[in-house]
Amino acid sequence: MIALYIEIDGAASVVAGAANLQVLALALGCHPQAASTNQVRVQQGLAPQAVFDLSVTGMAAGTWGTHGEAMHWVEGLPLQAGQTVTVTVIETARTDPALPARVMPAPAKSAQAHFEHCKRVYLELKDKYDPPQAG
Repeated sequence: MIALYIEIDGAASVVAGAANLQVLALALGCHPQAASTNQVRVQQGLAPQAVFDLSVTGMAAGTWGTHGEAMHWVEGLPLQAGQTVTVTVIETARTDPALPARVMPAPAKSAQAHFEHCKRVYLELKDKYDPPQAG
């Protein structure tokens, strides 16, 4: 089977793959740190710091009429600037097992219920992420 062999700073990290995969993906996320930390850095003439993370995921084929299974080998592994990530596409008979499946919340029973849920989450988090309004 085709798999991804991933090394971080020269050390083997994971061999991700499965026989029935339709998708195999590696993502490098970049997330700015807390606004207060970066505001201080910018005031000092420094560039804002970033937090990087690595995720390796896949989607296994489902049977006719069913959804496939989401698979995860690495989720949000923190990386620092300067670290080296090497990805090699390999053919192998053995891979590392995927992480245990996450239990997903049940879907909203209606569009209105989904809207209300999203509104609650937004109101709960907006003060944490929205910049203060001038004036």
